[in-house]
Amino acid sequence: MKQLLSTILFLFTVTAIFAQPAADKISVIIKAGKFTINKAVISEGWRKDVASVTLGMAERKRPGYNTTYTYDNLGIVLFEKNDDKLPSGILSEVQFYISAGDTNAVSPKGFFAGKMEVEKVKISSNLDWKTLREKLKDYTSSESYMEHNFRLAYKGIYIYFKYNNEETVLQKMSIGVDKSSK
Repeated sequence: MKQLLSTILFLFTVTAIFAQPAADKISVIIKAGKFTINKAVISEGWRKDVASVTLGMAERKRPGYNTTYTYDNLGIVLFEKNDDKLPSGILSEVQFYISAGDTNAVSPKGFFAGKMEVEKVKISSNLDWKTLREKLKDYTSSESYMEHNFRLAYKGIYIYFKYNNEETVLQKMSIGVDKSSK
């Protein structure tokens, strides 16, 4: 009986540690060079373990140039740098899928349903590019790698905003270290 109770307690503890938070309870804030997910500061060292403790276990992990961790239920993908083909523990980028758009092998099945703010600007799928650009005046714009994808940077953080063809529906945000400002 003691062994059964010990096993149940152990399984409960492991489940609690690795359980994902509810998708709508996630809060992302980017302000003055600080990037947080549920109060966990991602931008301090960009450590993968900090994000994983906050988000729980990813549904999918995929090796490649980076090791990716896809959170299908949260609409989030973590990109971990690889050193000599092995995960380094350091994030190169975090992506949030806001609405329907292009998909690939690492795209989550669901969309980000939490709250997100960039310098007190509430982010949602219906925030068009023109309005967003006007509100983020302190951010520097630079060349992007594809159409309808806009790169802004401020205080060591870059953000790519991927829009639909009309630039009225935000589809995805990619956030990482802005190496050009260092």
